Amino acid sequence: MAENQEKKKIVIEVFKTKSTAELSQIVADPESHTDIGTAAAASAANAFALALRAARLSEARLGSSERLDYVTRNLENLRQYMLQLIDEDNRCRTPLRRALRDNDTQRFQPALEASCAIANELVCMAGNLLDLLEELVALCDAQSAVYVSAAARMALSVTESCRYYLLGRAARSEDETFRFVTRRENEMTLAQQREKAEKICCLAEKHILPEQTDTIAN
Repeated sequence: MAENQEKKKIVIEVFKTKSTAELSQIVADPESHTDIGTAAAASAANAFALALRAARLSEARLGSSERLDYVTRNLENLRQYMLQLIDEDNRCRTPLRRALRDNDTQRFQPALEASCAIANELVCMAGNLLDLLEELVALCDAQSAVYVSAAARMALSVTESCRYYLLGRAARSEDETFRFVTRRENEMTLAQQREKAEKICCLAEKHILPEQTDTIAN
């Protein structure tokens, strides 16, 4: 029993312990159990890391505040959470692999929906990052604003990549409602996040290039 539990633990945690080069090779292998969610979770972790760097730069250069402390704590907690999701993405698709292996039509739809869990969570977390960046950009100077805008773009890329994964999963479903809801929810979420990311980047550019943005406005 202990041996089986240890093997299960290794399967779940192996990707978090891989180097960047190793993880990249695994994602590129069509025979591996990794998928878009694995790559997106790694990107999300880096997006949160860039945002955290911006927060720490702001504190070092401009001083701390209650709101900045709040943003920094949340960014660090969520950065660590993204690392966990690298492995959870692989885990959430295990029931679908089993259903396909056994040609089990009854288990297929529930397993298909379960396989979307981490991609859906990453879309949600990208939205949370944009919310935190919206607060952070107001607390930035020119140097830290560079990392805020980069983090915002990376957050948006996480949602965009996960959206295609989710659409691909929905296309395999015989449930018309599931297909419609998946497509429509992701359309609305992406539109909202694009609008927020644009706002954040525009505000960041006012910090980075104040003279240029003033000229454009005039």
